[in-house]
Amino acid sequence: MNKGTFAHPKGRLIIAGGKVQKEVHDTEEFFPIREVLKLLYGQKDEEIAVIIFSQDLEPKEKISELLSDHGFADILFIDPENYQHEHLLKLSSAKAVFLTGNKTELCENFKKSSLSEIVYQKYCTEEDFTLAGTDDIAMFIPRITVSPSFGEEGLNFISNCIIDNQFAHGLRFRNLVKAVIQHQECLGFGIGKQMILIIEKGYRISCIGNGSVMVVNAKNVKKRRLKKGASVYMKNLKGHILIPGSVLNLHNGKIMNEQIFDYNLNFTNRNIII
Repeated sequence: MNKGTFAHPKGRLIIAGGKVQKEVHDTEEFFPIREVLKLLYGQKDEEIAVIIFSQDLEPKEKISELLSDHGFADILFIDPENYQHEHLLKLSSAKAVFLTGNKTELCENFKKSSLSEIVYQKYCTEEDFTLAGTDDIAMFIPRITVSPSFGEEGLNFISNCIIDNQFAHGLRFRNLVKAVIQHQECLGFGIGKQMILIIEKGYRISCIGNGSVMVVNAKNVKKRRLKKGASVYMKNLKGHILIPGSVLNLHNGKIMNEQIFDYNLNFTNRNIII
């Protein structure tokens, strides 16, 4: 199955803003995985796979402790550089997969691996499957990434958006705009550290959390290149500020609702195409 070509994947993507905090019990700080787990609580009796893009053992220990604290008992940890056939078999039965970590140079090999193929197949065909991303690796879930370390090539689980999950105005805003102008088929999303994007059917984006999400739309921009030092405010460059409860159509960039949004984890109800 060619990645990025599936019109309406049945699963969902969750992209958490910010980086994982070092102290998982610090309730004063936003912890992305903690917020994602709240969405997955109804699946705590199912197998959860965690693929950690890090060579440090500490993230695994912290995440394992956090998952256990939230009642998740059946946890499969996978090293994307060192896995066995039995890991592939177990991954095939997982109902949710976390991609987390900051060692993004591991993405190139992961993209070509059986691990990636299994996850993508499940995302496209299983209605009750969730792929969640945190940390730097979350920015690599789409086809195009704003990260210069990966030559703009992501994992291609979704092809029509570019995501910066550690967004701030200034340089990162400019980089996001530049990427969207160069890839006008994509919408750009700048996610703050206390926001989460939920992408369903490959096009229906909702956001929850505390803060806002910047959306950049360059579909009508004629000028394709930004000169060094030039302003990023170009003619026909559009944007939205999404707040918690907003729902947006990724195909046309339009807001899909204006009413108060209450996210429903019922997998039958949530997959109705509006």
